[in-house]
Amino acid sequence: MEFSVKSGSPEKQRSACIVVGVFEPRRLSAIAEQLDEISEGYISNLLRRGDLEGKSGQMLLLHHVPNVLSERVLLVGCGKERELDERQYRQIISKTISTLNETGSMEAVCFLSELHVKGRDTYWKVRQAVEATQDCLYSFNSLKTRKQEARRPLRKIVFNVPTRRELPIGERAIAHGLAVSEGITTCKNVGNMPPNICNPAYLAEQAKILADDYEGVTTEILGESEMEALNMGSYLAVGRGSANESMMSVMKYNGAKDDSAPIVLVGKGLTFDSGGISLKPGAGMDGMKYDMGGAASVLGAMHALVELQLPINVIGILAGCENMPSSKAYRPGDILTTMSGQTVEVLNTDAEGRLVLCDALTYVERFEPGQIEDRKPYRAVPKAIQKKAMETLNTYVFSPKAMPVPDGLVYYLQRHRRGFDFFGRSELPSVIQSQLRVQQSVLDHLLHPYTLKRIQESHYVGNTYTLAEFMNDLSDAIFLEDLNASPSAVRKSLQISYVTRLAKEIKTKRSIDNALAQTMYELLRIQEWMEAPVSSKIINKEEVQAHRAYILHLIEMSLDD
Repeated sequence: MEFSVKSGSPEKQRSACIVVGVFEPRRLSAIAEQLDEISEGYISNLLRRGDLEGKSGQMLLLHHVPNVLSERVLLVGCGKERELDERQYRQIISKTISTLNETGSMEAVCFLSELHVKGRDTYWKVRQAVEATQDCLYSFNSLKTRKQEARRPLRKIVFNVPTRRELPIGERAIAHGLAVSEGITTCKNVGNMPPNICNPAYLAEQAKILADDYEGVTTEILGESEMEALNMGSYLAVGRGSANESMMSVMKYNGAKDDSAPIVLVGKGLTFDSGGISLKPGAGMDGMKYDMGGAASVLGAMHALVELQLPINVIGILAGCENMPSSKAYRPGDILTTMSGQTVEVLNTDAEGRLVLCDALTYVERFEPGQIEDRKPYRAVPKAIQKKAMETLNTYVFSPKAMPVPDGLVYYLQRHRRGFDFFGRSELPSVIQSQLRVQQSVLDHLLHPYTLKRIQESHYVGNTYTLAEFMNDLSDAIFLEDLNASPSAVRKSLQISYVTRLAKEIKTKRSIDNALAQTMYELLRIQEWMEAPVSSKIINKEEVQAHRAYILHLIEMSLDD
């Protein structure tokens, strides 16, 4: 694929295709307006007929537009002009390239690089366009017997920039975009290789090829004998069941002019992960060839940075290995000694990644990296911040005043938009239903067994906001403000949803024991609140009593179970 930049007006472009943007609703971009003026309103007439609305991703290919030198004009829907962001811009470019490639336009001049993207300059737009193009045109067919290719594939694309002064910027963006794309392509190609080809030796070979092709890069391969000498017991144990030797590739790039501490990238390279003795289910096991995605990413990153000639020192580690079941494979119950001298009991051989990476991470300490991240799985957020987060949730999600809906809007939705049912009662307006869905979605996340487990176990990393405090705060937010008042229909539904979810945890026992105990305690707290006498000051006292009776019924059923 050939890329270039130029600065010129659309009427002077003699190309197979010109690409211009159209915004929603049927509003021409500045470049499209110029073409429309040249064609004496041909394009705007088509839009008025409804051929293109301008929604993001819409395409309209025009042939032989009057007075336009190019053979074709591709109108690209770009959505609302003020809402064009980074993600949408890349999607538009990708859709454009696919359309050009499918319609036989072997070359094109693209004016989408002149669109305004919030917070982004010409360099970013051109570079992202190059990367998106390369990504869109990528296909892995090197191992196919019959290769499907476009009849007239896109071969050349020119990105237009607003002024001639920006041409050097555009050229630099193309060079950088191509360099990054080279790394991404390397990563994809290695990742897509089948495991009968891509084994630890293959990863090592790719690392050697990189060193051979570029100056300033060296590669050292550590085989099992070298790892044995280094006492990398956990790494070696994982690969013991495979006929393919474990190999760790160490790539060094010295781009800095001084001896500054290197950045170290470590990639997990399990070229196939069967699970070992703890064999994975057969369904989807073919996807386990991608367990070397970390190593492929490191290889791609090294390729990109040497193409870019970045002035930094980088070490890339490909921790190549294969986890297979055999008579030599490590077993559940084995106790291994890592390179750091720590002993590890294996409970499941499908936890191979951490065993490989722990030795690899110990190995890279000899390079004295410039920065070593805290190896805790996560860091505890201060208790005050967590309490503040709960207060924010209460203010904007759970409190009676959260997500206020004006009475006039409710009336309008009920009478004029939603209509009435057969019994003469208005339907529940969709805005209220949306409010309930938001609240219920937040509850689903907060009360998920995984969330509760994380909170329970986070005291190991210094968390002082306990599970009991968390659930107390949640129950208080949902119930306390309504104990001396009449809850709204939304509040009643929220409280019923909360109690139902607590009861479900008790019944299914999905959570850990401590979480189940705290869940039962919260139900008992709510039970005590619901059994309290209803204040005589409440107007609709009977409705409140009925609501409380229903909640008590739900609690009693869950406790009986």
